[in-house]
Amino acid sequence: MPTKRTTILFVDDDPGFLEAIQNLMRAYSEGKWEVLVALDAAGALALSR
Repeated sequence: MPTKRTTILFVDDDPGFLEAIQNLMRAYSEGKWEVLVALDAAGALALSR
């Protein structure tokens, strides 16, 4: 049976914050979570489809 992978999406207009939170969450989850980032709502919507 396939396992369900957790996906998290962060949206912020600060690229530095997004890079830091993406790295932090990947490390925290030990690579088990898919951590997506977007600079704006349009980017977030595109990733969520």
